[in-house]
Amino acid sequence: MNSFRKIIDHPLTKNFFVYSFGALFLKGVSFILLPLYTSLLSPEEYGVLDLLATFTNILDISLSLGLLSALMIEYFHYDNQQRKKIFDTVVSIFLSLSFLLYFVVVGIALIFREKLFTSTPSVLIVLSALTAYLTFFQTFTITILKQREEASRATVLQVGSGIISISLNVLFVYGWSWGVAGIIWSSFIGVLLFSGYAFYFILKELQFKFVFNREQYVHFLKLGLPFVPSAVMLWLMTSANRWILLNYTDLEQVGYYSLAFKFSSLFEPLVIAPFLSAYTPRVMKRFQTGDYTQELYKFILGGIPAFIVMGFALQLLASWMIDEKFYPALILIPMLVFNAYFSLMAQVCAYILVFQKRILAMLSAITGAAVIGVVTNFVLVPAYGAMGSAIAYNLSGLTWLIWIYVLQKRERVNLRLHGH
Repeated sequence: MNSFRKIIDHPLTKNFFVYSFGALFLKGVSFILLPLYTSLLSPEEYGVLDLLATFTNILDISLSLGLLSALMIEYFHYDNQQRKKIFDTVVSIFLSLSFLLYFVVVGIALIFREKLFTSTPSVLIVLSALTAYLTFFQTFTITILKQREEASRATVLQVGSGIISISLNVLFVYGWSWGVAGIIWSSFIGVLLFSGYAFYFILKELQFKFVFNREQYVHFLKLGLPFVPSAVMLWLMTSANRWILLNYTDLEQVGYYSLAFKFSSLFEPLVIAPFLSAYTPRVMKRFQTGDYTQELYKFILGGIPAFIVMGFALQLLASWMIDEKFYPALILIPMLVFNAYFSLMAQVCAYILVFQKRILAMLSAITGAAVIGVVTNFVLVPAYGAMGSAIAYNLSGLTWLIWIYVLQKRERVNLRLHGH
């Protein structure tokens, strides 16, 4: 009993639940609204929605230029006064260089609209791109608050944003019957309102001043850009299969897979992100003292039965939530949930590589996993459709975990040999 109470009272546990609660509202909106979506949208329409969401994700992870990853690396190497310069530089780069890149990429996407998004209206593509651009400021604000371990403040912002987004979805999709357009508009307005607070936070609390220092720009781009290929590879591993499914099957198969993936992706905001948010400052501070212990075997072995149980529990929950026309997606859910286990374990194993700035090593792991995922999708999807894509996804996740585990093991051996 005392041991259980000790675990519950531990700051890591408390912050985990606080972050998880906030993420439920900020990132879990689309999951909470699945009964509404599946009752009003067809599998084909849900497939279109997922193509737009996937487009938003690739813009967010690639055109942010790895700046938030660079910020994370530098944050624990400097004091509060030096961090002010880091904040100014990161935001200045995004406001200038990233804005130009967004303009160019969105123009190209509109030119190839029919090929990439079938008959989706151009305005929805533009709104998706604007949502991706504003998401940077939202994520930047939450990241700073988490590194300061201001869990409650971050959660209040997430909950408020989530409630607004849910309300807008109900109004636009159910009340006004806007369908896919209503969901896209809801996401845009929700992020826009959160960004209003983010701008206030950046200008007033962080006292942001736009800087154009070539040396600082080059430093952060050199630090951040190597993360972009990793992020793109992760996107290839998790999302590129939508277009492979569209090419070899149809929008219905895309819709089934997308719905199953939506359930499995619930673990990212509710389990993976909160755990990593609570765990990251503590493990990084430990590394700063020269203590590189993590007891990875406890995470890896303990996670297997937990994610198996959660996978089938989520399948049961899905059967109660979704409309009957989406039932073919149910069989995919436990398979996709287990990939969340691979993702969490790979990220936990990678902490020592992040702290030691072994960016190319981490890139090699995610690239290998992405290649395995894309190749196996091309092999399995023509014959097995969405099921083949789910199998390919798990093979890529397993590859990522094994590769990262081997790399971190080698890094620890090197640290011991050099007396660290």
